[in-house]
Amino acid sequence: LVGVYKTNLRAIELCDKAIEVNPSNNEAYYLKGLAFVNIEEYDEAIEEFINSLALKDSPDIRLDIANANRLNGEFNDAINVYDSVADIREFESLKGKAVTYYDWQKYGQAQMFFKKASAIKPLDDESKKIWDECLNKF
Repeated sequence: LVGVYKTNLRAIELCDKAIEVNPSNNEAYYLKGLAFVNIEEYDEAIEEFINSLALKDSPDIRLDIANANRLNGEFNDAINVYDSVADIREFESLKGKAVTYYDWQKYGQAQMFFKKASAIKPLDDESKKIWDECLNKF
């Protein structure tokens, strides 16, 4: 675990250097955000993702912001951001909302969004497991 932490801190340092050289490097902000997620520094991750998003709008970055909000316990914010990509990335939006509602212990809503997502394409094994737990708790 210490190695993973050090690796991510090193990635953050390298991203800082890249940003210092080119403040318009959206990829450096994005990678820095991912590194912060890896060390569970979600507020910092969201800030870096927003910096990246300001330079280049992307549904992938928005999904990462939503995920970081969910992991940070900011469930309303996560749902709002998932909604912002629903027209572009419907499956990912629905699945993200389902996991958010699960983490929020709103199992009925989680179950509903897993069902909607699975109607679009098959869920991965982890999502199926969480969906089963929702059905048992609902």
